[in-house]
Amino acid sequence: MAKLGRVAAQRFIDQRNAKQTQDAKVLHDQEMIELKAPEVWDRLSEEFARKCTEFNSEPGVGNTLSLNRTEDRTLTIRRADTDAKLTITFLPFYIVRVCGVTGPAEFKFEVIAGTSEVGLTCPRFLYQS
Repeated sequence: MAKLGRVAAQRFIDQRNAKQTQDAKVLHDQEMIELKAPEVWDRLSEEFARKCTEFNSEPGVGNTLSLNRTEDRTLTIRRADTDAKLTITFLPFYIVRVCGVTGPAEFKFEVIAGTSEVGLTCPRFLYQS
């Protein structure tokens, strides 16, 4: 009987330790996202701006694409010849929403497994080809 009590006590301690470890990981991941998500957003914004400039520099293209970045963390890319637009918004709770011709998609900032790096993941694609 005493052996069963020791086994149960050890199981309880192991479960408590596993829960504490998991809670610490969740807290660490949240801190990393809060710290690094704005950096990822800035890099993403810069990459869109670079790609628009690169596209517009192609021969015969001219200023087809324009990019407007607002202070409220929204990028709008417009195509001059069709007036089509792509809107990318950094939302609260560390989500990026992309809305365009085909509909919206949402990407979440998450810690990349096994690292302290933060990246964007798309838990579900709203667009299907």
